[in-house]
Amino acid sequence: MNGNSRYDEAIINPIREEFKAVGIEELTSKEAVKSFFAAKDKTAVLFINSVCGCSAATARPGFIESLKHAKAPLRKVSVFAGVDADAVASARDYFADIPPSSPSIALFREGELIYFIERRLLEGPTKELLTETLNMAYEKFFGDSIDDEKEIKNPLQLVQRDVTTAKNLLTKSETTLLDVRDIVETEAEPIPLAKLVDEALAKKIVSSWDKGSDLSFICSHGERSLQAAFFFRKQGFQKAFSVEGGRVAWMNSKN
Repeated sequence: MNGNSRYDEAIINPIREEFKAVGIEELTSKEAVKSFFAAKDKTAVLFINSVCGCSAATARPGFIESLKHAKAPLRKVSVFAGVDADAVASARDYFADIPPSSPSIALFREGELIYFIERRLLEGPTKELLTETLNMAYEKFFGDSIDDEKEIKNPLQLVQRDVTTAKNLLTKSETTLLDVRDIVETEAEPIPLAKLVDEALAKKIVSSWDKGSDLSFICSHGERSLQAAFFFRKQGFQKAFSVEGGRVAWMNSKN
């Protein structure tokens, strides 16, 4: 076992082998990290690995899938938090203004940090959402030159839609508005045309609704609806969205 590691090799070795199999170089020492940052002639990505089940289990496959993109970074490396402590600490010194978190992903062009995805953006989204975000980043940063006109949406933004869009779709019967607040909240402050998602309806949606259905989840301010959108995405509903701003924004909208 690595002297710096908090984990048994039976846990960490399969994760290391998964990355090695797709050509991701693991940096296990300060010297290796220093050598990586000294080379500024290639596009590069640094994945700060973790055994965390709630986010790394999604982050790793989403990241690996993104590497199939035509503009994926030429150099791909990782450091393992909780395993190779010296290497991780050394890597974080190069972006010390960003609070440490793992897993996380850093993109570099000519040695400069150009995009960073922290752990909070990886805890709920599906692997497909992370892949989509990374592909947008590769398109923007890793062409012949940086394309300032290309937009990148992080995994949270990809499942959010604004009130105007949701209302327009609802008017045309192209989405179902689903209220994930509790019954007390919905009775006190109802949202017109919204269906209350109780346990029975949630089970019915998962078991019998068309997976291609467009779903717009709404709550008071947008936090619970975001988690609902992530949950239903993981059940196969790739058109599950959270309404930004929740009921407050909905009722204040003039549309």
